Amino acid sequence: MSSAELQQHLAPLNIDREKYPILSVWFRGYYRDSMGRRGVNDRSIFDDAAALVSPNAFLMCNGNVDPTAAKGSVTGRASLKPGFYPMWKLDLHRGKYLALCQRAAECVVYRDNTEGFKAGSVHAKYGTCLGGGFWRGWFGINGHAATATYTSSEGCLTIPRPQWEGYIALTEAEARRHWGAKWRSGVIPSVLIDLAA
Repeated sequence: MSSAELQQHLAPLNIDREKYPILSVWFRGYYRDSMGRRGVNDRSIFDDAAALVSPNAFLMCNGNVDPTAAKGSVTGRASLKPGFYPMWKLDLHRGKYLALCQRAAECVVYRDNTEGFKAGSVHAKYGTCLGGGFWRGWFGINGHAATATYTSSEGCLTIPRPQWEGYIALTEAEARRHWGAKWRSGVIPSVLIDLAA
């Protein structure tokens, strides 16, 4: 995908680029018909894509936006709902390495096998139910590294390790460019666009 094509996907969202100069944009099903089963949004493979977008940079990588477990096999397993989430800051994923971590805002996820929960109900682990299997809350939905062949996700968005190193290095460089000494304080929105439908 070219930078111009990506901007076409972003245009309908009307994102304030002055407020949010750096975006982490993810595409569910980017390789839907060229990887895995044709016509299906597979889990456990890198058939999605991730982009880093700023006034000075543009980078595309393979990615994964779905949990590693097969759909329906684990009750409550989370998948980020498509949309705009100003939720990430650069921080340590599980205290181990620099990643995009949910530190700034809630998000909405679909949770497997939870359609029977009543909208408005609150679950200690799942968050606040919005109905239809969707939940809002602070879930630690991060953008982080996976291995080269295993998507390593219980709900996070992941990039294979060989591509992750370049992605996070560029993200950090752009954060330092825009926010200087406060580079870890800047919000980097996660934008998820569904191409699998």
